[in-house]
Amino acid sequence: MQNTDAARSFGRASGILLVGQLAYYAIYLVSIRTILSTLPKAENGVLTLVQQWTAAAFSITMMNGYNTLIVHRLRVEPSHTALFSTLVWLRSGIALGTAAAVAACLYAIGDVPVSISLVGAAATVVLSRGMALRTTLELPLQSQMRFGSIAALSILDVLLLAALLVVCQANLSAASVLVLQLVSALPSFLLLAVLAVRAGMLRLLFDRSALASLFHTARPLGFLALFLSLHTMLDLAILRLAGTPTIVGVFGASSYAALPANVLMGILWSPLVPLLSSKLHADRNGAIEHTQDALRLATATIGIIACVVAAAAPLVVELLTGGTYRDHIGIFALQSWLGMLTAIVFAIQHLGTLLEQYRIATAAVAMLALGSLLFDWWLVRAYGAEGIVLAKAASHLLAIGCASWLFARSGIVALARMLVRLTLWSLIAGGAIALAQQQAMWLVQGCIVVLGAAGSAVAFGIVRRSDTAILRRMLPFHSSA
Repeated sequence: MQNTDAARSFGRASGILLVGQLAYYAIYLVSIRTILSTLPKAENGVLTLVQQWTAAAFSITMMNGYNTLIVHRLRVEPSHTALFSTLVWLRSGIALGTAAAVAACLYAIGDVPVSISLVGAAATVVLSRGMALRTTLELPLQSQMRFGSIAALSILDVLLLAALLVVCQANLSAASVLVLQLVSALPSFLLLAVLAVRAGMLRLLFDRSALASLFHTARPLGFLALFLSLHTMLDLAILRLAGTPTIVGVFGASSYAALPANVLMGILWSPLVPLLSSKLHADRNGAIEHTQDALRLATATIGIIACVVAAAAPLVVELLTGGTYRDHIGIFALQSWLGMLTAIVFAIQHLGTLLEQYRIATAAVAMLALGSLLFDWWLVRAYGAEGIVLAKAASHLLAIGCASWLFARSGIVALARMLVRLTLWSLIAGGAIALAQQQAMWLVQGCIVVLGAAGSAVAFGIVRRSDTAILRRMLPFHSSA
């Protein structure tokens, strides 16, 4: 009965997130298309550098590696007001110093004007995708599984942004896009702050002992966001130094092909974290099997969707860019496939935290940063924008291999084996995508990718017949309801 209740809770929560995210990205597609079809590739390179560098920098300084653990704490002990309030004020102060540091670094790396960097930093603080204060204010809602509220506020953001971009399309530049992002996200950001105050979660207090209890019990998580974001920042810096703003622009545009995979990660893992947290809190040993199923099913769902998007890469380029990037279909397909490997590393971060194997989560992400140093420069010089995607793939494989070995050494052999099987499946799917790119007809390309991914998923036991029973338990009209 408990398994059915958990499955139905997950189905309800992920269903709300799915509907909300579909609505969000249906509207956001208008914004993406407006930006990519209007801005020159070099200008989009500046926008990409500012957006991704500031998001990565804030992820480090805001200590976002602790977010999963904070949701876990708020879920198990909802009275952690002191911890949440202290965290908000600490991150608010850190945000000011981060903005100044980012502006100085971007000026040195890519000659980005300081004013543009500061506007980008301000926009990142309030954006739902910015990994800064907005993400922090959403943590209590995540712990309460109020995903409908989070989705509604995100939709408000993107509605305002799409409208402003369409109105100002004739005068768009990297700077104006960042200003419009800031303006569109402010209303929902302020509303989240008001909701936190009214719920009694946000107060004028700073309790250092609350922070100490968080940091001392899971100190390795302090390095999680550091290595993860360092990987992103190194990739962009090396791409800019070894290439041109145009190459950065092509990479930035193609990264939108990974959006479906990234969206699904949030949809699936946002409800899974509190649900698995409750199960592990009640019976750690008995919950390992559920953890393994969560890893397999979440990654399989994300991977299959990523392969479908890769198969439809020519159509994706037309929809997202209006044909502006028609000469770069290959990198769009590669970026989508990379979502499969990203999903595995994303799962490792969450499972390492929930299972209190903090060093495994941190070590895996550290391999991403090491991979950037090992692979980026020579692959970018050899293959341009496509080279950075290949380097990211190699870094992810290094991270997954490290995590598999550490899980096995820790006695959690079932998870280690599942990670190996998921990785082999991803590589076979990648081979199918590479083979499909050699074909001329879009339909043939799509069939090769979909059949290769689906067939190998069944062969490796990633998708099983028994999964239909789990899916039925998620439905609200299931007979056990």
